[in-house]
Amino acid sequence: MSSLPRAWHLRAAALLLLWGFLSAGAQEMPHWSAAMRDGSLPLDSVKALYESQAPESTAKGKGFKPFQRWNAFMAPRVGTTGIRPSNGVILRSLERAEEDRMAEAAQRSSEDTQWIHAGPYGPTGLGGSGRLNRLAARPGSDSEWWACAPAGGLWRTSDAGANWSAVGADQL
Repeated sequence: MSSLPRAWHLRAAALLLLWGFLSAGAQEMPHWSAAMRDGSLPLDSVKALYESQAPESTAKGKGFKPFQRWNAFMAPRVGTTGIRPSNGVILRSLERAEEDRMAEAAQRSSEDTQWIHAGPYGPTGLGGSGRLNRLAARPGSDSEWWACAPAGGLWRTSDAGANWSAVGADQL
């Protein structure tokens, strides 16, 4: 093997493979969505396939958003070769995350606050319509809390979360 780094050789081999697909004609070239599922292809090869096959339109149902989401998710996870992590690596990461979650749950006491979804039930259909950036209790009060929601403004409760009201909706 030459003095070039192994990563360069792997990337060159993957690009040659892609070039082979592209030069073999459109009938033999894999669809970009199949290439997304093929973990042996480097990220830049999948992107090149998408760019060569992508429809002119970014209209709904054409795959533009799913590909962009997949690319944004995968880009920070590839190694120096551009190869995506194997399913085994992903599975081990998920297992470690679950172990961490279970260890954290075991450390909680039965007296810790138990959170339940209490609304709002908005148009998302996912059991809520936003997230909170901050939740702060008023000093010296057990029942007055303030919540800041990036898409929903500032909210206040004076009955420990049973009822909430928007604060300054016209001004914010």
